[in-house]
Amino acid sequence: MKQEDYKKLQCYNCRRQIDLGRDLITAEKGVSGPRGIVPLGDIKIFCNDKCVKQYFNGEPDENLPEIPRRIP
Repeated sequence: MKQEDYKKLQCYNCRRQIDLGRDLITAEKGVSGPRGIVPLGDIKIFCNDKCVKQYFNGEPDENLPEIPRRIP
């Protein structure tokens, strides 16, 4: 893959562009299933620990909405 074809990634908190080859942190919703975690998509990408803490430090209703139980 050429660098021009690389999809530009942005931090979900600060909107800073994350360059190719840089470290990042992801958070994703999932369901506990009989064979492990079943990812539900909606991956959030963060550029560093500080942005993760800032994003998830809000009120639970603001950033982490209640999800109904699912049976995989």
